[in-house]
Amino acid sequence: MNPLTSKNGVVAVCILKGGMGKSTIAINLAHRLQENHGETVYIDVDKNGHGTEFLGFGDAYKANGQLEEVIFRDEHPADLVIETEWDFGVVASSSEMSTINDRMKNQMNADVILKNKVIDPLREDGYDYVVLDALVIPRKWLITRWLPHRVLSFRSSRAGKHQWP
Repeated sequence: MNPLTSKNGVVAVCILKGGMGKSTIAINLAHRLQENHGETVYIDVDKNGHGTEFLGFGDAYKANGQLEEVIFRDEHPADLVIETEWDFGVVASSSEMSTINDRMKNQMNADVILKNKVIDPLREDGYDYVVLDALVIPRKWLITRWLPHRVLSFRSSRAGKHQWP
């Protein structure tokens, strides 16, 4: 499979409300993709870092500036990938993710920056799948022309139950 032409290569798991199991879904999806379909990396872009903490990388969460170095200072995202006992890679969230999100909101074409600086280099390095775990991906970050080919998100119904869109 050529990861750059695969229609299933990028998945974003987005839920607008916290505490709904988004990180659990994203982590399990990354694990299943790794086991059954190819090299997978899980990227925690949720400012709360619950997925990072859950996987046992709390120290990485406390180390600041990781994704900021990639997005704003041209570091390579592969340098951030942590290998796990589950065989999929992890790019940890950080306590500075709110600042990164704020800076990205003010960028023109922030979606293209995320694609060009983080996702494409990881796929070029051999990752068949990229799973993004994001509390909210602002519209500028999530333009359907490139990301993702699959978006998993929930919305609330008036009855308080959650449903697939």
